[in-house]
Amino acid sequence: MAALYEYVLSKDDLAAIVDLTFDTIETWQGGRCVGMPPQHTTRCTNQTSQDSYCDCLGDAANHCAIAHDKNWWQFTACMFEHNGRGTASGTGLSDDSTFEVTVQSCAGKLASYSFQDLKACYTGGEGFGYIYNSAQTSEKAGAQHPTWIYVGDTFISGDDYEDIVDWANTVVKTICSTYTGPAPASCGSANHVVV
Repeated sequence: MAALYEYVLSKDDLAAIVDLTFDTIETWQGGRCVGMPPQHTTRCTNQTSQDSYCDCLGDAANHCAIAHDKNWWQFTACMFEHNGRGTASGTGLSDDSTFEVTVQSCAGKLASYSFQDLKACYTGGEGFGYIYNSAQTSEKAGAQHPTWIYVGDTFISGDDYEDIVDWANTVVKTICSTYTGPAPASCGSANHVVV
């Protein structure tokens, strides 16, 4: 998702023509979010009075930002950049001891939503409701991989690309080729997309 921010939403002219809806994929058991086994099952016990999964809390934080701040995408891109996957130490959002400081750092990207309000949302019923509804939307769309997007009616799955940058470039090309208004400068010519 950080690649989507870097190649699409960080470019003001492309961001201006994109209406982005962000949904997540989680596994639910007994009315509780249990992350995405087998990779995302770390528990964050220092966040709430209940034993919650870090992945679920991170997704709730992203959705709370969506609901309350215009700079939500900058926050979400930061969260994905620091999700802890691919690091030997398991830091960032994937570790109980670094989860809160990571979210607090990313909250610095928000325009007006305080970290205190964000935390109250992602650890409470409001955040729970957001991720539950989001997971239902993803399930109805048939999404099975965490990296997927619809550009109009065109489904672009991350499963079809070995490199996330190739996926992001395809997203940009699809946006540029399907947009019916004046082409943004970032689209370049019909045969060349500026990324």
